[in-house]
Amino acid sequence: MTDRQRELIILRTAHRRGGSFVYDRHRAIAGSCGLDTRETAATAQALGEHPWADGELALLEASDALAAGEPLPQPLWDRLAGELPPEQLIELLILTGQCATMCATLGALHTPPDGGRTLSDGDSP
Repeated sequence: MTDRQRELIILRTAHRRGGSFVYDRHRAIAGSCGLDTRETAATAQALGEHPWADGELALLEASDALAAGEPLPQPLWDRLAGELPPEQLIELLILTGQCATMCATLGALHTPPDGGRTLSDGDSP
C-alpha cells in the first residue's frame, strides 16, 4: 500500500473508533503522506461529503465496516480486490485491526488527545 492509502485507513479507523490521540497524531503527519488538509478533515466526515476516488472510497468504506466489527460485504471485497493485490488486502485487514486495538488501548488508559482536541468537537461520522 502507499503511505497515502495507509494514512486514510488509520485516520478513518481512528475517527470511527473515537481514537482522538491516534487521529491527532496521524492528522499531523498526513501531509507528508500526500493528503491535503481538506482530505484529512474529510476522513472524519460522512463519506459522501468529499469526492473520493473509487479506490480510496472503497478503503474508507472497508475501514468503517471493520472498525464497527462487521464483515466486509462481498461487493466491497470485490471492489477492493480490483484495486489491491492479495498481500495488500491482508495489510488492510491487519492495519485496521491494529489501529482499532491501539484506539481501544489508549482510550482505556484515558490518554488525552494531542492539543486538547476530541473527536466529539463538531465531527460527524
